[in-house]
Amino acid sequence: MNLSIRRLDLRLKEKFKISHSEFDSIAQLLVIIADKEITAYGEIIPVEFFGEPFDKAHEQAVKVLSVYGKEISGIQTVSDVRQLVQKLSGQKYFNCIKCGFEMAMLDYLGKANKKMLWELLELKEPQKRKTPFTMPIMEGRSWKSRIPEDASLIKIKLGGLTDKDYLEYVKQDKSRDFFLDVNQGWTIDRLEEYQEYLNMDNVLMLEEPVKPDKKSGLAPVKKFLAKTPLFLDESVKSGSSAVGFAGYIDGVNIKITKFGGLLQSLEDAGMLKDKNLKLMLGCFLESSLSIAYAYSVSGLFDFIDLDGATFLKEEPFKGIKIHNGEIVMDCRGYGIGVEYE
Repeated sequence: MNLSIRRLDLRLKEKFKISHSEFDSIAQLLVIIADKEITAYGEIIPVEFFGEPFDKAHEQAVKVLSVYGKEISGIQTVSDVRQLVQKLSGQKYFNCIKCGFEMAMLDYLGKANKKMLWELLELKEPQKRKTPFTMPIMEGRSWKSRIPEDASLIKIKLGGLTDKDYLEYVKQDKSRDFFLDVNQGWTIDRLEEYQEYLNMDNVLMLEEPVKPDKKSGLAPVKKFLAKTPLFLDESVKSGSSAVGFAGYIDGVNIKITKFGGLLQSLEDAGMLKDKNLKLMLGCFLESSLSIAYAYSVSGLFDFIDLDGATFLKEEPFKGIKIHNGEIVMDCRGYGIGVEYE
């Protein structure tokens, strides 16, 4: 068996901006597990915002191959994968590293056993799901014409100079539903200023409007939300980190790579459901490999937000698509189910 890592540079169709970051390309790593009959893939997605610089992630990936390569070559069950990821957790590897290697190993096991990932994990087959069209902060650029006519659900990125225009659009367009995502880009004063827009019937959630205060947490935020559910994203990287906010939030955005892999995400999702929290399955800017990986477990989530690959200029994987605002697998390959082009 041959194990390798390849740099994956993904260019975007155009600049993608949110309140705390801006991208025109993303640097990732591809984990490849190959033998004579099977080639399996995993995607390592370092996120600088979460303290995962690319160069350090690359160093860690090389170290994993050196230290754990023999164990990776010997995996035979999902339990083997879980145990190896737990070892990586004990050695303080980045969550993106754990996720990328886990992804490749589960893809390999699925292909070796001629099972799709959801079958390998003994889950129900994922069905078509509505996923939002994401509108980034488009300062100085036209934006209304970019919204697809068939998009019934839109995620609006706030925390920039376009806020008032975007919120007025939400107020006027009663034919669509909206997720509002501020990515910690507001202050409490700004939240109060926009309060009237946040409680409209077509606003399904408000995501991470401010960075939680260390003393008061999110208590000041909830008083401005009469009925709109409050979700967290940036503030939580695990189920345990979300539990402390449980009295003030309604839901959590679980991103597989942020939580350290699919197996850990499923475990944390169960814990958060026990706290009566709603769950959204989200993504970063990433290829269809990671999107399909997440989609395999989408039936366990209340909402999904998996359009991250649609912003790529060149897509290295094929097999999953978004049509009429719904995401669906476009092929029936084993493992994760997508093909490397």
